[in-house]
Amino acid sequence: MKKILALAAVLAFTASSAFASESHLKKFKFFGEGSFYGYTYENTFAYPKYNFSGTGMYAVTGFHYGINENVSATFSLGYTDVWGDGLEGMTASDFFDVLRIVEANVTFKNLFDVEGLKLKVGRQYYGDEDSSVMYFGIRRNQPLRMLAGAGAYGAGTVGSISSVDGASAYYKKGNIKANIMYGIVANGGPNGNDTVMGGDFKYLNIADMFDAQAYLYSWDNLFYGQRKYTIFGLKPTFKKAGLKASLEFAKNFGGAEVFSNTADNTNLVKADVAYKIEKIGLTPRVMYGVFGGEFKGFYAFGNTNLGLIGGQTIISHPTAAAYFDNRIVNVGADYIKNKFTFSFDIFDFGSRDGKDNKDAVKYGTEFDLVVKYAYDANTDFYAGIGHMFGGKAAEAINDNAAFDSSTFQAGVTYKFK
Repeated sequence: MKKILALAAVLAFTASSAFASESHLKKFKFFGEGSFYGYTYENTFAYPKYNFSGTGMYAVTGFHYGINENVSATFSLGYTDVWGDGLEGMTASDFFDVLRIVEANVTFKNLFDVEGLKLKVGRQYYGDEDSSVMYFGIRRNQPLRMLAGAGAYGAGTVGSISSVDGASAYYKKGNIKANIMYGIVANGGPNGNDTVMGGDFKYLNIADMFDAQAYLYSWDNLFYGQRKYTIFGLKPTFKKAGLKASLEFAKNFGGAEVFSNTADNTNLVKADVAYKIEKIGLTPRVMYGVFGGEFKGFYAFGNTNLGLIGGQTIISHPTAAAYFDNRIVNVGADYIKNKFTFSFDIFDFGSRDGKDNKDAVKYGTEFDLVVKYAYDANTDFYAGIGHMFGGKAAEAINDNAAFDSSTFQAGVTYKFK
């Protein structure tokens, strides 16, 4: 895989010699995005009795180069950092230690002369950003993970930007969209890197109102010894006028072999309903989700992080590779007025094992308000405030004393291409 990555990087950098030719210079397309933000947290679920604040950022920049009509190369660098209470300044050496190659790949279009079929080889992003089970890329909804420095699983990990070394194939024609992948994922453990493989199939716009999705992935996890996790899921979506509703069910088979029937087997169930009222710019929405069970995790590489507080410290394992025994209810609404977007949310975080004693496994109830201002097509300013009223589960990690959590965040996001 190192040879493949090196080949992709060489092809990308070799293209830079074309700067001498104006015709080749036009084949370069530079892109980038990032965010600068300030934050303050008081008594997070992961850190009770601890207040911290500071500023942080992430930045990605790179280029695409069209080698010919069907072959292109992509190369990009990623960087994240924070400046907070008690954190020392960064030297130039520290900066380059954090900087990572997050993309270095070559894409071949119309493979085997099949229209709509392409192959991507090298270090790359993979998956849909809203996926519950498989996503490698920029995790834009995880500011706390950036500042905590935990990062995400991935070959090109930097803060909450992750990528995978491998190959992926994509096919898109008419209503059919499909992709498969094989990749190596760095886990930071002593037993070697993980292997992930599988695929996703979508049939879109059935009768102009339904989408159907099915996926199957296998994850050879070496971090905790030789374990295999197989993830199978279905997700139908209904769309009509302003209404959009989806129901996702996924099964996590885990153990020594693929499809093993062991105590690691858990489920993921997630239902979403939203209704967009175009005339007044209002979109009410509701979400109900169950992840894992009986204090066991649902192991995947999803990107479901909900809320400014609870979603950052309760839902996911620090490696962003597991959801731990959660039951989440979310009621919210988005309101758009001119260049402003107002988002209000209520989250109830608990455990699915709370049938007999709901208070004992209630993490807390969170209220969030986020305001975004679209300065122009590529720049947004935003500010958000959140407060969580802690439940019995929160007391258990704080010497049986109740505590609430709160946060304030503000920043700017940008992109160019």
